[in-house]
Amino acid sequence: MANITGDNVQLPEIATSDADKVVVVNSSGDDYTLLAQGSISAQSITVDSALSGSSTNPVQNNVINTALNTKQDTLTFNAPSSNNSNPSTSAEIKSALDLKQDNLTFNAPSSNNSNPSTSAEIKSALDLKQDNLTFNAPSSNNSNPSTSAQIKTALDLKQDNLTFNAPSSNNSNPSTSAQIKTALDLKQDNLTFNAPSSNNSNPSTSAQIKTALDLKQDNLTLGGTNGSVPVLGENISTDFVLKKNGTEANFVGIGLGNQVGRILQVGNAITGTQVVRKVNGATTFEGVDVGNTSGDLVSLGSNVTGTQLLRKVNGATTFEGATVGSNANCIPIISGTNVTNGQFLVRTSANGTFEGRTLSNATTSEAGLMSSADKTKLTNLIRIVAFGKINTNGVLLRGSGLSSTRTNTGLYAITLDDARPNSNYSVFTTVMESTSARDDIIATVDTASFTTTTFNVSVHEGDNNTTAGTRVNRQFSVMVVDID
Repeated sequence: MANITGDNVQLPEIATSDADKVVVVNSSGDDYTLLAQGSISAQSITVDSALSGSSTNPVQNNVINTALNTKQDTLTFNAPSSNNSNPSTSAEIKSALDLKQDNLTFNAPSSNNSNPSTSAEIKSALDLKQDNLTFNAPSSNNSNPSTSAQIKTALDLKQDNLTFNAPSSNNSNPSTSAQIKTALDLKQDNLTFNAPSSNNSNPSTSAQIKTALDLKQDNLTLGGTNGSVPVLGENISTDFVLKKNGTEANFVGIGLGNQVGRILQVGNAITGTQVVRKVNGATTFEGVDVGNTSGDLVSLGSNVTGTQLLRKVNGATTFEGATVGSNANCIPIISGTNVTNGQFLVRTSANGTFEGRTLSNATTSEAGLMSSADKTKLTNLIRIVAFGKINTNGVLLRGSGLSSTRTNTGLYAITLDDARPNSNYSVFTTVMESTSARDDIIATVDTASFTTTTFNVSVHEGDNNTTAGTRVNRQFSVMVVDID
């Protein structure tokens, strides 16, 4: 053994035979011995599993590695700040200190400076405050605070949900940005100023208003002349207008109404080409259109003179006077008895009047228009009783004196408006067909269907003399001819 206490450390002389031996220091640290490596037991060395500030034992390698991994590889320095945890260099600390006051400056408490306040300054500011707080309901004209209850009461008076309306002078709701934008888009980008006038809505400048005022009278004149204010000669009651009689200087009231001496009172607006009319029983007057449609008053295109009647020429919009008499272009005057059905007008005298005459067997014009033989000829004249163009669905496209219905494919029922004396009238039919088709479509009349008011038409393709044609829906025309 060798003494290793103090500065006098005596180490053993290690011979060649001591190779691969280990120096083991005792627990007191004042001596050691040489031991073979194989003779050292695990219990003789204590290895710590955690770092310690007081232990002298060795520590595990992985514990040291874990501790080192939590440290910065390189230190980062920042200027002194309250929001970072890095250290500051001496120079950074010095720069921060140089920005501070050498001597503190004190100010009375204020919201616009950052200096501290002395106790006396704070006391003076507090002395200006209320000893006891006064609470008021929320208001725009007081500076006192409000209690929770007062704020709750004020909130209860407000809307639960805001209602937005377009900007308007007659509602108190707020407007959305879009509603305000729409209203602004309707306004002028630049204001246009006009001289004061009753027919424009633009504002007027002060100069334009001044110019207009300079054209007015400085003092009003009373009287009945131009620019004067009328002077009343009597009290005016409700529904009266002013009237000046002759050379009198004063004005009197004239009532509105439909009595003699009053002024017409219009019951509705008069527009366009109208005249004033009073309907029986009404107390006011109304405007009536002038024209040639139902309910209008006749508008004359020329003066009406003498013995004339009003006549409207086809295509004209106004009426003209037509002379009454027996000359050309005159309107006949009927004398004697009224003209009845089936009569013709006949001029019977030199005074220009006409009478009604019926067809009779008399041989003189005074008794009738023609002889019995002439009447027979007239009554036996051939005439078209009815005609029409029938669509494929049976609808009458155009015609007169009949109606039609399709009862089945290619089969149409025709009904006459007026019954014939018998069922022996003549019927003519024509099928509508394109020149390119040429399908030999024909329309025939069912011989067994004739009555005094009805008959049936069958539209079908032509047959081959052995098989009946196939009925088809086609447009066709029909005409009924008879004598009375």
